[in-house]
This record gives sequence, structure tokens and C-alpha cells, in this order.
Amino acid sequence: MAGGRRASGQPVHPWNHVSFNVSGRSGRRPRHLTRLFEIAKEQQPRLQTVAIVDADIDFAKKAADGACDNAIALGFWIVHERSYPPATIDFTPIMRAVQAANPDFVYIASWPGKRGA
Repeated sequence: MAGGRRASGQPVHPWNHVSFNVSGRSGRRPRHLTRLFEIAKEQQPRLQTVAIVDADIDFAKKAADGACDNAIALGFWIVHERSYPPATIDFTPIMRAVQAANPDFVYIASWPGKRGA
């Protein structure tokens, strides 16, 4: 959903359901996330902080590194960074830590098909 209002009349923020499917190349930090962070920068109210969470696998680590590079380049404050083992099935402690950091938005790098991802 790209904005609008819920049945309750509450506004729907366009970031409530934004998802990107991207692929990276081993050995390089991906720069394809630039547009994602540019879109975040354009939001009103202004987004200033981000939490970055990634699966502890090569692809996700490189995607998270690219997210960090882009966040810093566009002036975001990274208020939380964390990796989790691919076998993770209980994300409660991870998400509680994200919640405690109170970011304006969250970037999660994962790999579909990996257990817990």
C-alpha cells in the first residue's frame, strides 16, 4: 500500500509495507540500495534513523554493508546493527533490541529459503 488511510481513518505510512528483492555479487558491497535510502530520505515526516539487521551469511552481510554505506552517505544515523545466525527461529530478542533503539525505519537483509530467514 502506498499511503492513504486505514478504515479507522488513521493515515497509512508508505513504509508500512515496502519490500525490495535484490541480489548481490560476492566480493562487492552492493550499491543498488541507493534508491531505497533516497526514497527514505524523501519521506514526510522526515526519517533520520535506521536499524540494520542481517542474517550471518555472505549475501546478507554484503547487503547490510551496502545498506550501511548508503545510510551514512545520505546522512542517516544507524541506531542499531545486528547479525543473527541463519538457523534463528525466534526473532523476539532481535526485534526487542530494534524496538528499544526506536529507529524511524528498519532494513533487514535475509535470504529466503534459509531456516529462520
